Amino acid sequence: MAINNMQLRILSLSAFAVAACCGLASKPAHAQVNYLFQAAPGAAESARQWSTPGNWLNPDNNNMFVPNAMFDERAVIDNGATAILNVSSPSSGESSVVTPGALQVSNGGLDIRSTGALFVTANDFTPGTVSIGGSGVLTIASGGVLNAGGAVTMAGGAAYNVGVTGIGSNGRINTDASASVGGSLSLQFSGYSPSAGDSWTVLEAASISGGFSSVSASGLQFNETIHVSQADVAGGRRALNASVAEVLVLDVNRDTGVATITHPGSTSIQLDGYFVGSDSGLLRADPASWNSFNESGALGNDWVETAQTVNNIGELKIGGEATFGADFNLGAIYDPLAGEFGTAAEDLEFGYRSADGSKYTGVVRYSGAKANTLVLQVDPNGTGDAYLRNTSSTSVQFDAYEVLSASGAISPSAWDSLDDQDGPGNVWLEGLNNTANLISEFDSEGFTTISPGQSWNLGPLFTGGAQDLSFNFLMQGEEVGTAGLVVYEQYVPGVGLAGDFNEDNVVDAADYTVWRDNVGAASLPNDNGLGVVGQAHYELWRSQYGSTQSGPSAAASAPEPAAVVLMLAAAAASIGGCRGRAS
Repeated sequence: MAINNMQLRILSLSAFAVAACCGLASKPAHAQVNYLFQAAPGAAESARQWSTPGNWLNPDNNNMFVPNAMFDERAVIDNGATAILNVSSPSSGESSVVTPGALQVSNGGLDIRSTGALFVTANDFTPGTVSIGGSGVLTIASGGVLNAGGAVTMAGGAAYNVGVTGIGSNGRINTDASASVGGSLSLQFSGYSPSAGDSWTVLEAASISGGFSSVSASGLQFNETIHVSQADVAGGRRALNASVAEVLVLDVNRDTGVATITHPGSTSIQLDGYFVGSDSGLLRADPASWNSFNESGALGNDWVETAQTVNNIGELKIGGEATFGADFNLGAIYDPLAGEFGTAAEDLEFGYRSADGSKYTGVVRYSGAKANTLVLQVDPNGTGDAYLRNTSSTSVQFDAYEVLSASGAISPSAWDSLDDQDGPGNVWLEGLNNTANLISEFDSEGFTTISPGQSWNLGPLFTGGAQDLSFNFLMQGEEVGTAGLVVYEQYVPGVGLAGDFNEDNVVDAADYTVWRDNVGAASLPNDNGLGVVGQAHYELWRSQYGSTQSGPSAAASAPEPAAVVLMLAAAAASIGGCRGRAS
């Protein structure tokens, strides 16, 4: 009579039991048996089924069984594959395929489908623990469940993905013991549009510690986020809930530096503290730039300011939380041109808290195009032209650039390259094999200078859709590219002559006088939107000197008339020096 694998395993245990009863054997030191998932990472789903015995291997004796707590066996997934579980019974017994004695996922994943349930069982021999770590991924579809008798741990690069199809319809974890969470949490909505206030229990345990380093969800509005919190439930247990919450928005205007706290939603938001931070120092430390709640008396008179630095501003309300109402202007706290050119990333963070200690990450939303790097300004509708702009105060010498799109949102045929335009200097050449994912060109004879306020029209190269463009350029003498900024706002160049500050249709010494006499003013005519009058205006005037309204603007390398050389030298001395210009 043929004996199957399960019978062999039972006979083995029976023999040990008989030997123990006769005093011929002693119980060995406890060591749980590991069964390793064997299916190939790229195999079809049908070949990666959890319930297939041939997908599990005990490397010590080459036995192949689905791990079972009755035999003190732990399921280990560390080969990069994802096991698929779509069965849920029987829930116990020697023939069960869903009751391992422990679960460890460190490299690969476990995908519990809507018809699946896993019972990680604790008994006298098995701990019933669940460990998701390393690059392990646990995905539980709506209707699916993972039940554990022992502790659940998610740490490191672990990812917990929860399917949601409606209120009360979601994947979840239940454990009789404690849970420690870490890594990332992602809610994956299907056939359902979430609304503010919707909430789901994604984990229930005797106690819960730790926190997810990142939380995300699909299908949310721009001012919505997933807020994770704990709550008491029956039996003295704790629930980890994930809720859709509207959050405050920090609107930041790059051109003016003004930051405004807004609430585009309709739900009530309470706060008793907030902060704005920048690791790269893009905030202004000048007290006059910050309009605080404390100074304005808005939302009560019991706000206390934290120290104002280039890295942080914030306030705390010592009386009690306030309900946020009308938009509040924090002043020109943002300095888009801070730091060395090309090195300062847009890294503003905005957060706030409520009186119960809950912390919320707000949304930072930028407008305007001023940045301390080169800018690719794109029509977001995919119909208008894209412009390569220098909105900084630095004359930039560069010799190549590229635009990339993972989704293929570039039109090489609509791109009006500098090569196509025969300018500037008629030395630019397009790269080979320009596609919907990548276009590039380079200066074939050296480098080109783009001055503050200068821009070049590159045509309607963006086709619309996914706003995933990235833009990099190579500065003269560098071997590693510099990241530019992509701005999705239509740009309409001024009709006036750039640098013609007195509006007489010619850029000459008289415009220098206008600049000199108005340093610190809000703006000048034909200044390309450079904002407060300063060095950038001087650089613009210098680059455009000699241009007239009737003809094209001079390139950055145009020679300077000898009559103004001494004036330029004097101007350079008066403003602390200015950059030289390449010919």
